[in-house]
Amino acid sequence: MTYLSRTARALSRSSILVNRVTLRPMTTIGENLKSKERYEESRFMKKQDEMNLDKMKQMKQLKIEEEQMLREEALHKEVIEPRMHDAAKILEETGERVSDAALKNLSKWKLDL
Repeated sequence: MTYLSRTARALSRSSILVNRVTLRPMTTIGENLKSKERYEESRFMKKQDEMNLDKMKQMKQLKIEEEQMLREEALHKEVIEPRMHDAAKILEETGERVSDAALKNLSKWKLDL
């Protein structure tokens, strides 16, 4: 072997070693970035899930409130309004006048609501 071939082999081996050594930290940096990316992605997904859960809770609460309001309106139409008209007729016969709010309160009192 000649001097040049020995030198070429030595350089190629050393460059392989250098490349292997220098690539190692680069792969760990890449791995660190990937793990950070996964962490950020999971954090983002958790935040999105929490926001969606809050929206679902709000929608459920609004639905419950709406159903309750509809029940109250139905009760008012079916039970309270007829009693209000009865009370208004009785008060008209005696010559008395009261406001609608007072009639409503009288009807609720009469029905023990």
